[in-house]
Amino acid sequence: MALLVSHNMWASDILAIARSKQIGCSETSPRVRLFRHKLPDGRVFVEFVQGQVNVKSGVIVFVAFKDEKGNTVKESLWKESSMKSEV
Repeated sequence: MALLVSHNMWASDILAIARSKQIGCSETSPRVRLFRHKLPDGRVFVEFVQGQVNVKSGVIVFVAFKDEKGNTVKESLWKESSMKSEV
């Protein structure tokens, strides 16, 4: 069964400039590795699983970010309609 981990467009742009380090795995999806991302300006974002959906070919996992204080980074969130269109 295939597993696809997906970030929204804003988060994907962040990943292009960040230094990333694996910090563990998702409690709900143990095969999903989660990362800590340090940006050039010093900000740090940590991934969390926002949602997941089963599809014929496997599972799509939608990942978003929290900041160092544990606040959700709103720009990184998937819109419900965007998650549905990815399926």
